[in-house]
Amino acid sequence: MKLEQWSLQDRQPNTFIQLPELAVPVLHGMVYGSDHFPDGTYIVTSRLKGKRGETVVTVTGHEYEVGFVNPEYEKFCPGALERLFKGLKEMAGKGVDHG
Repeated sequence: MKLEQWSLQDRQPNTFIQLPELAVPVLHGMVYGSDHFPDGTYIVTSRLKGKRGETVVTVTGHEYEVGFVNPEYEKFCPGALERLFKGLKEMAGKGVDHG
């Protein structure tokens, strides 16, 4: 699955997390390629657990390729994509559920 126009937030919408390196975050964004949602559906992920290569892994085992950052979030948190991946632990193996 791919998440576009994403931002790192608290579970409540429109509350950006200022220090992504220290947070236990969720992602908000538009999902594509999911078995459960039509393309372009706005979702909130489960808490992030780590990363596997270029994907983000949630505590429920879902994996998301993260695409374009929400422009407002990028203004708020420059370098958001790099900062997100820097703050996540690398995980081995395959996820439980991919969509």
